[in-house]
Amino acid sequence: MGNNSNFQFIPFGSGQRICAGANLAGKLLRYVLASLLHSFDWKQPDGAEKIEFSDYYKIFIKKKKPLMAVPTLRLSSQDLFA
Repeated sequence: MGNNSNFQFIPFGSGQRICAGANLAGKLLRYVLASLLHSFDWKQPDGAEKIEFSDYYKIFIKKKKPLMAVPTLRLSSQDLFA
């Protein structure tokens, strides 16, 4: 392997020696995201510009301005884990 390899961009490896936890990491990420969406009410900060979602692109690009969201607790930990 020379210096031109791009293996630093493969976080879980590939092929025969792929990371055993790759599937678990994907499922855990979905669970954590779902828990955050379920446990909090999300809104934009006061005075924030309205977000325009009318354009649709099939690639991901970096936003010019970061998306800011303010979480407000919707469920207590007792309600969440009961």
